[in-house]
Amino acid sequence: IRMQRAWRRVDHRRVIMADAAAFEMILSRIMAGESLKQICESYDPPVSSRGVFYDGLASDVAMADRYARACEVRSDHLFDEMLHIADTPLIGEKRKIMANQEVGPDGEEGEDTITRVVEITTGDMVEHRRLQIDARKWAIAKMQPKKYGDKLDVTHGGAIAVTGVEVAFVRPVDKT
Repeated sequence: IRMQRAWRRVDHRRVIMADAAAFEMILSRIMAGESLKQICESYDPPVSSRGVFYDGLASDVAMADRYARACEVRSDHLFDEMLHIADTPLIGEKRKIMANQEVGPDGEEGEDTITRVVEITTGDMVEHRRLQIDARKWAIAKMQPKKYGDKLDVTHGGAIAVTGVEVAFVRPVDKT
């Protein structure tokens, strides 16, 4: 299905859906976690502008509602993906360059060649998984702030009691 044929421009302001199957495919890919940018770039040739898609949504309220619902499902999908990343270890190699060392032709320390001493450790890639989780957490908080955003309690739940009021009249000091 070609994206260019999915929408048809009627005039300079109105765009209508020309291929309902293309729209359904776009929604299913969004619900699977892809962004509209990724979907547009996957076409051959890539679609450089998403403006036609958004123009089409602006002209049809029912399609805009379905797109909004697909975006909600995508954020839920990313949340599930985040839990999977947290629960699944990722084994890999971490390389750390310790120092440069001059090594001679016989392997002894000398001045002929310089090699790097590299420490290689194999284990769970915790930092990589943390980065993946934080990126998804930030994205879903922006996609659905009411559901996944940080919740700040700005209401006052208690009572305020006034025990007394003191009124004092002060007369300016006369410096004569």
